[in-house]
Amino acid sequence: MAAAAGLPVRRAALRTLLAAAVVVCSAGAAWAQTLTPQPAPMPPDTTCQAEEARPPDPLRLHVALAAFMAAQGADLATTMYALGTQEYDEGNKAFDWLTHEPWLAGATKMAVATGFSYLLLKHHRQHPRLTFWLAVAGTAAYTATAIHNAGKVGPPPRR
Repeated sequence: MAAAAGLPVRRAALRTLLAAAVVVCSAGAAWAQTLTPQPAPMPPDTTCQAEEARPPDPLRLHVALAAFMAAQGADLATTMYALGTQEYDEGNKAFDWLTHEPWLAGATKMAVATGFSYLLLKHHRQHPRLTFWLAVAGTAAYTATAIHNAGKVGPPPRR
């Protein structure tokens, strides 16, 4: 019984010692900081300020690129569905050789779309309006292609 009564006292003593050690260490660190000489502030660098002065990419470009990628995915989905019916062939002859392996076709098409989006983001700072309107034009073209594909194939049959 006596051993059990001493256990909470030991825990309280350990907590107190631990708290004291933390206080002593933090006080020692603060004292060491006051003794260390602080370096003189560096003069402002004008080359870095030009980088920081640039505004971030606008939201409209990111929305246009998200719509572009969604349109690419819709085109891929409707194309693969049409090819899966065995009634249609790929109209893009540069892409035709990939359509026999659906995973390879999907990976290649989305990799090319991602690369194009990356190039638009990379060149946006030099040509903001051009890159935005290229993204919008690509979205319109691939949306029209996806709508065309879906109209040709029609809705999937009901089960």
